[in-house]
Amino acid sequence: MVLSRRACSLLLCLACVTAISLVGMDKDEAKAKLERAFPNLKVFTVGQDRVVTMDYRRDRVRIFHNNEGSVVRVPRLG
Repeated sequence: MVLSRRACSLLLCLACVTAISLVGMDKDEAKAKLERAFPNLKVFTVGQDRVVTMDYRRDRVRIFHNNEGSVVRVPRLG
């Protein structure tokens, strides 16, 4: 399926709103929410001070969380 430019823009806006709303949420709830919304993505939870690879993957999202398990950054593709 090919999406129009407008449809792609709308999809990106919805993704941004979804990602921003995850900050402060429990990491497991945030992961479940992203997996439901975007089933083709591989979602990982990572401690905020952990070292991660810098390679860019369009099918991966990392959720960074603190020691209490709360999301501390807006999840992004990569």
